[in-house]
Amino acid sequence: MFLNYNLKNMKIKLIKLFLRLAISLSFLSAVADRFGMWPAEISVWGNWQNFVDYSAVINPWMPA
Repeated sequence: MFLNYNLKNMKIKLIKLFLRLAISLSFLSAVADRFGMWPAEISVWGNWQNFVDYSAVINPWMPA
């Protein structure tokens, strides 16, 4: 019984670790895209200036 509980607890910890890594890598990927670190073929923003320009369009009350 104790061994079964320990394995279940270990699986939960591994799942949490995987989810945390996946979320952190996705945020880092978005930051890398904004800084222009991804190739142009897969990049959405391309560089920092495109991101700033678009942010100014959708946030007119907060000038860049």
